[in-house]
Amino acid sequence: MSPFSAPVLGAAALLASSALWQAVVDGTLPLEVALTRYLIAVGIAWVALSALVGLVGDPPARPAVPTGNPADPSSPGIPGSAAAPGTATSAGTAEEGGAAA
Repeated sequence: MSPFSAPVLGAAALLASSALWQAVVDGTLPLEVALTRYLIAVGIAWVALSALVGLVGDPPARPAVPTGNPADPSSPGIPGSAAAPGTATSAGTAEEGGAAA
């Protein structure tokens, strides 16, 4: 995980929010001190989130997209599109001598 990624910077902002508030809004803390605390919080958040990603692992891969022809309802590869064997279709079944789709 990059130390400049949004989750790391956001977690660091939460960790250093008190110091940032005192520096920016209240004016009771010098800005240099608040920014130093923020940079330390970035390092802590980066280590913590990297350890968490290491324990949990990468997210699972997306499932594969079926490769059938969507215009042909009898095309293999599209789940649930082909009629079950022995069921009637609009043209009849192959056993009845109807036209195949």
